[in-house]
Amino acid sequence: MSDRTWREGRHPVNVGYLVMGIALLGLVAIWGVVQADAVQGEDVRWLLPVPWILAGVVGLVVTTLGPRLRGTDQRQDQDGEI
Repeated sequence: MSDRTWREGRHPVNVGYLVMGIALLGLVAIWGVVQADAVQGEDVRWLLPVPWILAGVVGLVVTTLGPRLRGTDQRQDQDGEI
């Protein structure tokens, strides 16, 4: 990404960090629910994939819609070079 993004006050999103952060928060939330005894035994196995699926969906959305929402093409910088 170019320095132009920083001058405009916008921080470029690292999709990998975003996806892993969402997955980690989801796993911590599931751990909290299990520790609070709100979910027990067999129900936990249905909850464990949820953070990974949610993080994957967010990663796909950011990857596909990110350049469109910014109005730029990530493959080209300001000078039109790839």
